[in-house]
Amino acid sequence: MIRFIFIAMLALGCGGSGPAPRPAEPMVAEPEPMSERETEERARVLFGQGNALRKAGDYQGALDYYERSRSLVASASNMLNSAVCLDKLGRSAEAIDTYVALLNQFGDELDEHEREFVAKQLRNSIRIFGNRKSSEESPPARRVRVFD
Repeated sequence: MIRFIFIAMLALGCGGSGPAPRPAEPMVAEPEPMSERETEERARVLFGQGNALRKAGDYQGALDYYERSRSLVASASNMLNSAVCLDKLGRSAEAIDTYVALLNQFGDELDEHEREFVAKQLRNSIRIFGNRKSSEESPPARRVRVFD
């Protein structure tokens, strides 16, 4: 009987020689780094998924894919589409920042039609953002009754 109690105490970690050893944590393998070619292909796939969502009207979902694509390989295309989605989502300030970054980083790569499109979108975003800002800063309208 004493032998049984002793074995039970050891099994439960009550043996007196300190706490019972903890089981080893499972090893999680680090993913292999992708080659440049694999990275570019992954970015293209993410970009394509973003395009499909954008065409379906899911601008937030598309933006997520464009941003993931951009985090792998920044390009004029994924940056422009990110800005367009931000505009569609009403996030004008972020869209403006993205359009400006696009022009700074990839302005030389854009053709005339693309530059005109970006300029037009940027003007619209600034106008919309300015209108929102001014309406946020104005005090709320109040009705005043005048009695004679």
